[in-house]
Amino acid sequence: MSNLIQYIVQEDPEEELKKKQSQTLLSRELSSQEDTDKNYKFNSRHLLENDFSHLQSKPAPTARSYLSQALAKNVVKEGSKVSSALSPKSIGNDAASYKIAQNTKGNEVNDVAKRVTFNDVYWGYGSRTNTHQIEGGYNNNRANDRGGPTNFAVTQNTLNEYNNWKSSLRTGFNFPKDVKDLKPEQARQILDERFYQAYNIKAIQNAMIARNVFDAEINQGTRAGKWLAEIANEYFGTNYPQNMVISPQLAEKINQLPEPDAIKINNAYIKKRMKEYLNLIDKDHSQINNIKSWYNRAKNLYSNPEEFDKLYQSTLDEYLNRKYSQYYDRK
Repeated sequence: MSNLIQYIVQEDPEEELKKKQSQTLLSRELSSQEDTDKNYKFNSRHLLENDFSHLQSKPAPTARSYLSQALAKNVVKEGSKVSSALSPKSIGNDAASYKIAQNTKGNEVNDVAKRVTFNDVYWGYGSRTNTHQIEGGYNNNRANDRGGPTNFAVTQNTLNEYNNWKSSLRTGFNFPKDVKDLKPEQARQILDERFYQAYNIKAIQNAMIARNVFDAEINQGTRAGKWLAEIANEYFGTNYPQNMVISPQLAEKINQLPEPDAIKINNAYIKKRMKEYLNLIDKDHSQINNIKSWYNRAKNLYSNPEEFDKLYQSTLDEYLNRKYSQYYDRK
């Protein structure tokens, strides 16, 4: 009798086994689900790599669904915040600089894209002297300066051209006729529209090369795009048009360069600039008085200033102390 009672009270062994197997399976699923939840934290990387709108549209699931119920509620709750964070936000005056908020760390923000702008090529970077600093303000006393009166890198001839420029790029009107009266913001606008945009330097998104090309454009004439095409064709065996305006195809090639190649192109461009400086002095010996400023300008944009000195210091000494010493005023 006791054995019968014991059998009745005891659960069916087969059912007991199924129950244990079911519990084990559920435990594994829940564990896997927890790992999934951990992998779906709301940070900027997840939001960029996964279809957020797809996650947001899912209903609150059961414990065995793709996302846990808590996560689904969090999607709905944080939806508007994340959507807002994903929208590009202007940083200062750089309308193409963007940051994105990370929900996992409060108000912390990380750069996800930084487009090279005119400000980058004009104002410079780090410890390197920038174009704005090199050019300075108004000057009409530079000996042997072919550019004539200059104010913030804008010559009188450039101002005249701009005031009569028939282009949709031009947005500045009622500018002064005398370059001496030009305001800094007006000069910046002229350099941006008349050179940076007009010659399509804006298409170059390698900051190092863009600064180099822009500086050559305002310092050595409107041949900067032609030089860049020449150097790229020689280096890559390509056939980009050697136009003054940089072609979209050439810009795309430059933008895709890995850093080692970009440095080589940049330094080759500097060597081209130095060759042109020296050729100018060979033709017009009075230009020897500009060689130091040109030397420092090129050195500033070369990837390794110490290496630049090794390449050109002896040439500088030769031009100053032997080749054209009689033309050098030593000021």
